[in-house]
Amino acid sequence: MAREYEAMLEMPAQAGGLPDPMVAYSFMLADVETANGPSMGMLELSQEIPFRGKRRLRAGVSRLQAGAAEQAWHAARLDVIVRVRSAYADLYRVDRSLELVRAEAVVLDRLEAAARVRYAAGQASQGDVLRAQTERSRVEEQILALEAEREWVAAAFNAALGRTQSEAVDQALAPPPPVPPLPPEPELLSLARLRRPEVLEADAQVAAGRMREDLMRRDFYPDFRVAAQWNQIGTSANPMAPDPGQDAYMITVGVTLPVWRGKLRAGVREARAATAAAESRRQDRANEAEAQARAALATLRLQQNLLHLYASTLIPQAEASLQAAEVGYRSGGMDFLSVLDSERALLTLRLAESIALGEQGKAAAALARAVGQELDSLGASVRVASGRQP
Repeated sequence: MAREYEAMLEMPAQAGGLPDPMVAYSFMLADVETANGPSMGMLELSQEIPFRGKRRLRAGVSRLQAGAAEQAWHAARLDVIVRVRSAYADLYRVDRSLELVRAEAVVLDRLEAAARVRYAAGQASQGDVLRAQTERSRVEEQILALEAEREWVAAAFNAALGRTQSEAVDQALAPPPPVPPLPPEPELLSLARLRRPEVLEADAQVAAGRMREDLMRRDFYPDFRVAAQWNQIGTSANPMAPDPGQDAYMITVGVTLPVWRGKLRAGVREARAATAAAESRRQDRANEAEAQARAALATLRLQQNLLHLYASTLIPQAEASLQAAEVGYRSGGMDFLSVLDSERALLTLRLAESIALGEQGKAAAALARAVGQELDSLGASVRVASGRQP
C-alpha cells in the first residue's frame, strides 16, 4: 500500500503537465513550385494547449486520488496493528491459562497428599484419593488442550508479524497494556465518523469527484494548438522570381470545436453520478465506523466490569472458600467433594479473568481501529476536532 501511495504521488505532475510537443517533417513527392522556387519540404513544431483551468483541475484530481491512497495505506497499517494486538491478546490468554492450570496441578497434588494422609489414618475413604487423582487427570487434559491451542495461536502471531512459522514465540506473560481514560462516548463516535482513514479516503474521493465534474464542464470550451512551420524552398528556375530560393515561415493557431454537445453532457452526467456514489460510500463508511466503535466500546466496558468484579469480589471469595475448605477437610469438618468444588470454582474464575484480560486487549485494539488512531492520543484529537486548545 505504501508503494501504491508513492506511485500516486507522481501522478499530479503528469496530469497537470502540457502534452508533449510534436515535430513533423513533410517530404514533397513532387516539387511544388512557389513564387520563390520549388518547395523541398516542410518542418513543423506544434504544441497542444488545453483550455484555461483544465491542467489545474487534472492535477487536483490526481492529488486528491493520491490523498485517498494515503488514507488507504493508513487503514492497511491499522489493520496490521489490530491483527498483531489481537494475536498477542490470544497468546497471552493461552499462556496465562497454561500457567494457572499448571499451578492448579500443584494444588491438586497437595490435596491428593492430604487425602492419602487421612486415608492412612482411617479418617477418610479411598474414594477421596481417587477423586483427587481423577481431578488431576482432568487438569492434565486441560494442559494438553491448551498446549495444542498455543500452537495455532503462536502461528497466527507469527503470521501477523510477517515472520516465518519456524521462529519461536516466547511466553506472553505480560498482559495487554491498560486502557487509558477515554473521551465521552459522543466524542468518540464523532471521531470515528470524521477521522477514521476509510472516511477520510472517501472524503478525498468525493472532493475528487466534484473536481472531476468541473473538469468535464471545461470540455465544453475549446483547446488550442500553436504551430510554427518552416518551408524549405529550392533554387528557382524563374529568373524573374522576386526572392529566389528564400525559405518561407508560418505560424499556425488552431482551436478544437466541441460541437458534439451530447457526448460532453453525458460526460458531465457520468461525473455527477460518480460523485453521488462517492458521497454514498462516504456515508456508509461513516455509519460503519460508528457501528464498529459502538460495538468495541460496549465489549471494552463489559470486560472492564468483569475484570473489576473478578479482582474485587469473586476471586478473593473463591480463594477464601478454598482455603477454608482445605482447613476444614484436614480437621475432618468438611468432605473432600466440597474441597474439589472450591478448587474448580477458583480455577474457573481465574481462567475467566485471563480470558477477560485478553478480550479487553482485543476490544481496545478494535476501538482504536474504529476511530482510526491510538487510544492514548484521543484526547488531543477530540480537542482538535472541536476547536479547543490543548
